[in-house]
Amino acid sequence: MWDFIGQFWDQGVDVATLILAIIGTLSTLGLLRRRSKTLKDLIYIEQERDACRKKLNTAEVRLSHVDPERFIDKANELYGAGKFDAAETAALDFTNRQSEAFGRAAEILTEQRIIDSETDGQAALDEAARFVQIGLAADPASERLRDLQELTRARAEGLARGEPIEVLNWGALSAFDLYTLSVTLERAGNYRLAEIAARRMVPLARLEFGATSISYGNALGRHGSTLKALNQLPAAEALYRAALEIIKPAAGENSVDYASQLSNLAGALSARGAPDAAEEMFRKVLEIDRATVGATHANYATTLNNLGLAVSAQRRYDEAEEIYHAVEPKRSTV
Repeated sequence: MWDFIGQFWDQGVDVATLILAIIGTLSTLGLLRRRSKTLKDLIYIEQERDACRKKLNTAEVRLSHVDPERFIDKANELYGAGKFDAAETAALDFTNRQSEAFGRAAEILTEQRIIDSETDGQAALDEAARFVQIGLAADPASERLRDLQELTRARAEGLARGEPIEVLNWGALSAFDLYTLSVTLERAGNYRLAEIAARRMVPLARLEFGATSISYGNALGRHGSTLKALNQLPAAEALYRAALEIIKPAAGENSVDYASQLSNLAGALSARGAPDAAEEMFRKVLEIDRATVGATHANYATTLNNLGLAVSAQRRYDEAEEIYHAVEPKRSTV
């Protein structure tokens, strides 16, 4: 009997040892997994710290370029060490960055004072003229400041004749108001003011409707149209393409909104001297118009006319004439 008990005990010890070994192995694997996770967490934290250090260093460099006190300290240090070439380089860097900042600040202030002339009259325009001069002194190559300088003069002439900029409120926090204002100003031939209204409308449309909405896509297209009116075709084309990228998933490639922006893009390409690319787009717009608003709608006739111009620009005059002849019967007041 004791032999049996001893044999059973020996087997039990072996089983217990096996169980303990398994438990120990599982515990070890668990510890290894936790250690691995801890190491990954530490690596991630270190990467985050490195990224923060890089951002901080970048911020420090940028701040040194624009902070007057930092520049003075650095210049004095370099001069004191006899490093005159390095001091000159630092001075050029500082001046260039300051000039860029002054130019941008002058754009914002000039634009706002032109708008303020609606209520503040000539005093606001005098300030606008002063700001634009400061900006041009800092950044003589700025086309935007040149445009604003011309707009300031034009607005002064309009003010002398008693002409308001527009009855709508420029400070309204409504994208729709600024969209309408932009259209009204463009139709009146006030292209620069129309561009300002459209540019101010775009971020509001993004906030009000969302960055993936049809309304935001159309807002980009509206801004593009004002730039096209100012003959800034590459910038207009970029906005039309951005509008299409937003409207395509939101409304589909066979929607009226998509057709509208595609037609705008085709017009910009045609104006840039690419009538062949424009033709392909206008034909797509015709297909969409036919399926949505119908072949008797005014939009269809307008697209036919644009297609004829694109074909004519490629010296296919007989084909263009056939397209023109098809325009009149399609016209509608709808």
